[in-house]
Amino acid sequence: MKTLIAGAALLACTLSTQVAAEEIVCGEEGGQLLYEDVVDRGCTEIIGDLLIASTVSSLANIDGLQNLRSISGELRIWGTSLTNVDALSKLTDIGGHLEVADNYALTNIDGLRGITGVGGPLWFIRNTALTNIDGLQGITGVVNSVDLRGNSALTNVDGLRGISGLEELAQNPGSYYSAVGRLTVIENPALTNLDGVYNLVEGDVTILDNSKLTDINGLSNLTTGGLYLKNNAILANCGGAAPLIQSGSSTNITIGQIECFRSCYANGLELTPKVVIDGVVQRYGGNANTEAGCIEDYVPQTSAERVNDLIETTTQMNLAKGISNAYDSKLTSAFSALDDTSTKNDGAAFNKLYAFINSVEAQRGGKLTDADADLLIASAMRVIDNLSD
Repeated sequence: MKTLIAGAALLACTLSTQVAAEEIVCGEEGGQLLYEDVVDRGCTEIIGDLLIASTVSSLANIDGLQNLRSISGELRIWGTSLTNVDALSKLTDIGGHLEVADNYALTNIDGLRGITGVGGPLWFIRNTALTNIDGLQGITGVVNSVDLRGNSALTNVDGLRGISGLEELAQNPGSYYSAVGRLTVIENPALTNLDGVYNLVEGDVTILDNSKLTDINGLSNLTTGGLYLKNNAILANCGGAAPLIQSGSSTNITIGQIECFRSCYANGLELTPKVVIDGVVQRYGGNANTEAGCIEDYVPQTSAERVNDLIETTTQMNLAKGISNAYDSKLTSAFSALDDTSTKNDGAAFNKLYAFINSVEAQRGGKLTDADADLLIASAMRVIDNLSD
């Protein structure tokens, strides 16, 4: 037997009138309930939407939802002081949109591990203490879209490992705000890789303004869809886009010009049609948009030229004289070893570049910000990787 609690009647209901607490249905089709409406009512199923928000006072826990198993509509968790959502551990199904936004103290979403189905987009936006999304690991197969935006402590996307595709391609693949049928990863400054999406084989992907992202190898199984990639400051290479480009299944591949010149040629993807400069077939890491000028106008830098650019970068940082001189000495020695026609001095260049990297690490958090240290180290490693090829 089920007990239906809807509308104003919900607020008047007491536990003494409940029967079979394991089957208590709250709400009504097309409606929205607040957490205050259902707290401690023992609801096992909610019809309509549920909004959990600090609308009345600071909401520190949601223990009143510990029996909830399904929501037919949307679940939104907005602007709370929650540190976790463990009370939702019995929840297995959400019929609509799941949105978790502006929860400044939320460090994890492990309480969502029981969810296996979501009928709408997954949005995690501006949760500044959220370090991972492992609580999404129960969601598998094709989903509508995933938007990860402005989560300043998020270090990985491993919680998306079960997702294999997105339901439909976005109508405007290059749009900053488009989120239909798309994986969107924007402004997550602690995120270093996308390894958690290695099962994704189809869908549009936007990767924008992630300052510590070093590679997109997690996209290496993506062969159908579109890609928009721009302004990821230390991205080391774009080789993860190679299968998508080689499949020829999409014309919506846009790799921003900064990325193209700075890094996307690094991983050795040969483009079709071949691009030949001075009799040499050019190889790039993942750009097929010739209109951006990234193919016809690009001439690969030599290792010596890259070291020279790194010297200029350190000079522009206006570091303390002793540190600047130490960096300049190591890089100048590396440049001299590389600026000749012989490869015999490459070993000396390796040693100087690694010595430079160690010196940078020694100043991290002191004379150098993390962002500056990451930039210098990534630049040095691109030279080392190029010498290793």
